[in-house]
Amino acid sequence: MEHSEDEIQADSAGSGRPDGVASGIPEHRRTQEALRRSQEELQSVLGSIPDYLWSADIDSQGHVAYRYYSPGVEKITGRPPDFYMLGPERWLSTVHPADMPRIQKALQDIMNGQPLQRTEEYRIILPDGTVRWVRDNVQMRRQEGSTRVDGVVSDITERKETEDALRLSEARLKEALLAAQMGVWEWTVADGALTWDESFYRITGRDPKLLFPQAEEQAKMFAPESWERLKVAGENSLATGIPFELDLELIRPDGSKRWLIGRGKPWRDALGRITHLRGTIQDITERKRTEEELFLLKHSIDVFYDGAYWTDTDNRFIYVNDAGCKALGYEREELIGKTILDVNPQASPEGLKGVWQSLRSQGFFSKESVHRRKDGSEFPVELVATYVGFGGREFSCGFARDITKRKRVEGQLQKLSLAVEQSPATVVITDVQGNIEYVNPKFTQLTGYTAEEAMGQNPRILKSGLVPAETYRELWTTVLSGGEWHGEFANKKKNGELYWESASIVPIKDSGGVITHLLAVKEDITERKRAEEERQRSFEQLRALAARLQSIREEERMEFLFQRPSLPSALATSCPSLVLT
Repeated sequence: MEHSEDEIQADSAGSGRPDGVASGIPEHRRTQEALRRSQEELQSVLGSIPDYLWSADIDSQGHVAYRYYSPGVEKITGRPPDFYMLGPERWLSTVHPADMPRIQKALQDIMNGQPLQRTEEYRIILPDGTVRWVRDNVQMRRQEGSTRVDGVVSDITERKETEDALRLSEARLKEALLAAQMGVWEWTVADGALTWDESFYRITGRDPKLLFPQAEEQAKMFAPESWERLKVAGENSLATGIPFELDLELIRPDGSKRWLIGRGKPWRDALGRITHLRGTIQDITERKRTEEELFLLKHSIDVFYDGAYWTDTDNRFIYVNDAGCKALGYEREELIGKTILDVNPQASPEGLKGVWQSLRSQGFFSKESVHRRKDGSEFPVELVATYVGFGGREFSCGFARDITKRKRVEGQLQKLSLAVEQSPATVVITDVQGNIEYVNPKFTQLTGYTAEEAMGQNPRILKSGLVPAETYRELWTTVLSGGEWHGEFANKKKNGELYWESASIVPIKDSGGVITHLLAVKEDITERKRAEEERQRSFEQLRALAARLQSIREEERMEFLFQRPSLPSALATSCPSLVLT
């Protein structure tokens, strides 16, 4: 039976016993009461702390007898102290299977009495199946015939989850840094120590197992201009507390070069003093190369001879190169935002819909059209547009070439072609081997060979056999040396009929002065030849007749002389003309 402190004091005051006897009993009761209160306070404290305590004795036979489990065990494990007091098997039944081998070995070591202190972290399974991490700090004290073991168990689930999350975050960060080709560095102000992470070594092409490069070697890691800019940026960041970012040219140990973005940020302590510079490097070599290629491409388009026009699906110009601006007479700022309808008088909304249909289905569109300059004048153009899909949007990338000169030349060529086609003279073009590549209609009309029959043939198909071989040798020698040859041929038609041609044959040269073709312009002179032959025959007949007449008159004269002997010989001698007449 328990008594209050007031009851004990009253009992002591009313007692008639001697002081030595009467005072002994109340003192004992006060001690018990103080002990009880102390135990209650201890239990209260133990129940309020997040950890739980346990205590056990291990006898010389290795038997474990639990002496105590604090109430906090139920908060952590979900089981009351009585559950564990029945023996270590109960405790082992709560250990996660993955940790069981390690914990069993630890228990065996404890039972063997070594070491005297140890800490184990392991998982336990609660009655509802959830898993928690705990840390068990064990202290052993050897006693006579037994070993006293005391432990303090803490719930470290939150810490473990944080560590796991941190490890996962670090792994993801490492993967991200690897994917982004980034490395991390840190420089300490106090001792000038510089540290790198694994990615930094990889980017710089250095072996992390080798000695860390000293200051002189660090300077050689960068192109001189980059190193100077990096030093200035670091000094300025330390002085002002402003982060920096700059492009750097890295030189690897093997001599290869890479481009980096170097970033740095100052870090301060609790007093506001800058104690560290921390930052990253990122390999941007491929991006730099791509930027240079894009710059070169854009520059090439900017200075391209033809006009370049990029439009969106509203047919508005979003880019025009220098040639395009010059051709239309606009400044670039004036053209951006205008539509194709503003510069192409032949364009229409319906027509542009058809253009986009072609672009989407075929990937390109081309035609000849007309552009109108700012001053209202118009000029012919050849348009070629390509479909471009980018970033979920559609664009037309087009080029327009001013074909005014080409149209003029085409007109001239058209006139020349008509002149050749309608020419009364035969026109034949061959390659330098003499193979026919073109004949005009007059050739067919004269020879009876169609253009299809003549193509690929040699003009020898017209050969009659009446022209000396020396004439042909002279022809080829003349034209292949760059000269012009003029002469006449007696040729044979497809039907075998002979005809005469007066030919002029000249070489055709390319822009480099190389003879590529031969041009023959020939005139049918058959009738002229016949007329000449007729005149020649008439002339020969007349000459024969004149000779005959002369012979007759000579005979008559002689006869006359012999018939008149009285004529004075002196007269005949002195006036022979008179005699002849």
